Amino acid sequence: MCTRYNPYSDPDKKGDGKPLPQRNIEWTRQVLKKYGRHIRHLSASSLIMTNLIAECGVLEQLQLLKTVWIDMMEPPYNLSNLTLWMTIPKTLTAAEDGALKGMVRPGAKFPKRLSKDTWVAARRHWLLILKLPGLCHLRLFSRYTPLGFIISPSFMRRALAVHYRTLASLQIGFTCRHQLDLEEYLEVLPNLQHLFTGYNPVRTKRLNKAYPKLRTLLINKPLSLLALYSLLEHLPGLEHLGVAHIQEFEVEDHDDPEVVPEYEGETWSASKDTWPSEFLFNAPCKKLHTGTAAYDPSPWNDDSSDWLNEATEGSWEGTGTAPEDGSEWNFDDVHATLENGQGTADGDEKVGVSERNGQIPVEGTHEGVGENSEDVDETHEGVELKIHEDGTENSEDVDEKVVDVDENVENVEENVENVEENVENVEENVEDVEENVEDVEENSDSGGDSLANRDWTPDNEGHSSGDEIGDSIVHNEASFLDRIPGRLRGLHLLDDYIHPRDSFKMDNAVNLFFNLPFLTEITIGAGYPDVAPMLARHCTQLQVFRSSDNCRSIHWNVTDCHAEHNKISILLERCPRLRVLDAIVNTIDANHLLKRPWLTGFRRRLNDMEDRLYDNAVRMMEATGYESLSVAEQRAIDLHQKCQDQHLQVYDRLASLTRLTTLDLGHEFIETDYDQYDFRDTKHERFTHGGRTYWEGMGPIRGTMELSLSSGLDRLGKLENLEVFGFQGVDHRIERPELEWMAKAWPRLRTMRGLHYSYVYYKEEDAATSALREKMKVLRPDVNHEGVPYRGSLLECLRRLFPMGNQ
Repeated sequence: MCTRYNPYSDPDKKGDGKPLPQRNIEWTRQVLKKYGRHIRHLSASSLIMTNLIAECGVLEQLQLLKTVWIDMMEPPYNLSNLTLWMTIPKTLTAAEDGALKGMVRPGAKFPKRLSKDTWVAARRHWLLILKLPGLCHLRLFSRYTPLGFIISPSFMRRALAVHYRTLASLQIGFTCRHQLDLEEYLEVLPNLQHLFTGYNPVRTKRLNKAYPKLRTLLINKPLSLLALYSLLEHLPGLEHLGVAHIQEFEVEDHDDPEVVPEYEGETWSASKDTWPSEFLFNAPCKKLHTGTAAYDPSPWNDDSSDWLNEATEGSWEGTGTAPEDGSEWNFDDVHATLENGQGTADGDEKVGVSERNGQIPVEGTHEGVGENSEDVDETHEGVELKIHEDGTENSEDVDEKVVDVDENVENVEENVENVEENVENVEENVEDVEENVEDVEENSDSGGDSLANRDWTPDNEGHSSGDEIGDSIVHNEASFLDRIPGRLRGLHLLDDYIHPRDSFKMDNAVNLFFNLPFLTEITIGAGYPDVAPMLARHCTQLQVFRSSDNCRSIHWNVTDCHAEHNKISILLERCPRLRVLDAIVNTIDANHLLKRPWLTGFRRRLNDMEDRLYDNAVRMMEATGYESLSVAEQRAIDLHQKCQDQHLQVYDRLASLTRLTTLDLGHEFIETDYDQYDFRDTKHERFTHGGRTYWEGMGPIRGTMELSLSSGLDRLGKLENLEVFGFQGVDHRIERPELEWMAKAWPRLRTMRGLHYSYVYYKEEDAATSALREKMKVLRPDVNHEGVPYRGSLLECLRRLFPMGNQ
């Protein structure tokens, strides 16, 4: 049973906004009571509906429950006008109140606009979850997240424990102030196979034992390589893993739930103890504030009302309170203290703190430095001389410094000996690598998917099996894979955009790919331009590659956020099992494409001026011959012939994919984003619709394929299985003859992207495009016309991995 409501999630109204007949409300109640025991899958998008279901309480066989975008803060002035809402009890029975004991976190602050009736409805919503012990799949998504801040972890643990025998898939899409540890989820739900925690940064402290049943894990949190390897070691059955990104070091998780930053008026503050010392003293910059956060304090109420105190009386667990020390601090203060040489808490002793990329210039007191203010210290080539006013040197001081120099020379000689020993060790390691290469060559003769078939030699980026990872060095790839089960098939890095300057993230990701040769699916943000060569080199079993399209453009004239040209083509050249390539923000030059044994994209074509010059040259050549043409006209003739040859070769490459079902060659950019990207061209006008800003009149992407019959489009007639054909944003020359050919050549065509219309994209539709769309509707009324779908964030897209992700 799945009820779909209008955009306002009002079950009391139809899609046109008119009230439903009164009998339909009571009819819903009677249907639930009469047939509720037969319902297996239930999806609800209103707090009213979940309360009605909880009231009926007859869903004995329910296996799947989805609460999609339920507004836990539905305003009472809207709810009170609904007949259905008025018929729902506004109080909880003693048994219901006892079942919800401990729901509120001690010391929690309630939102201002939380009414008593809404609070009762929200509690009954959780009561529904407690009443369904046979659930196999549970998806909890809430539109207003601050209510999740007041739920106690102990209650969350108890609510989930009701389903410990049956629950196999869990998706939590609202923000919790105190999230459970990953180990707590796995302990409470021993049969859990799929876990999705939305935007909650679940704590992933080291697991103490193996949990072989978990198959899918999506946590929006960055992990270091060492932490990720430890996770894989304790999750031997894991097939799909999603994390924010791979980072250089791990930020510690704290066991005390009250140590997290506390909300204080208009700022979020944290004590020093909440930050690991490694992060504090190895910060990449000297100015990193933890102070003001952009958060609206209006929903919060410091003083809970009387009814809240009555409703939660007797339901508190423990007497925990917020930390008393809520003082703010920032890195400016820390570095100023160190650079100015101020004393520590232990006294006036000055300390120097080593940074990873250098030393903070803090000096201590040196021996041999005079205390007389008239003396001046002068340092020369490592020897500190004490100069008096009369110009004489203290010979005793010089002798002492000479002795120090002799000792330094001895230390240098010892260091040279150590370097020589290290060189010998390096030579021995080189011999070991050569032996490994010989083993690889011997194993490669036997074929198969053996680990020895992998290339152990360093690539162009310098990555090899000896790359340093965190505090350890992986000397042998096979030893790692022997220790950690290799069932992981899908890796998903959820950050939509990683700036190239964050190179440590990309380097660590490359090291990870080196140790996961059996990956078949990868989802990655647009900010990883060097990943494709690494995947082609180390993950030859790759079948699915998806890249973020949040940049939403390959338009030459708009943004700098697209990936480099030709980067993605290496996957087509070296991954023979690749069946899905979703990387709309990438481009491939035709010349680059035709030099290699695979295909995609196209970039060079005659522009309008060259077209006109070519037409004139053809007429002149027919009358007077080629030799009579000017240099520019001859160049236009030659360029046209070259483009024609390129078109034919690209069409032939595409036609070789006889099993292809989706061919999407373009993507149109219109939406602006001032926060992330720099725009080269600001001359185009903008307009706003639905709270978003769009470019107006950008035009097609220059230099793309013609897609005309004269250029060789009919060579794609072999694609008889084609279902989706897209050319949105492409500077095509499709006319009626091309549409007539498509209608006959592609009998399974169901979707066309490029002739659609939306007033979001254009204020006034192009008349020629409208005429072509109407012509195609006559030829093939079964073909839908739409734009390239906006998939949203990678985190939202990856919910499809779950058994109920597409329901």
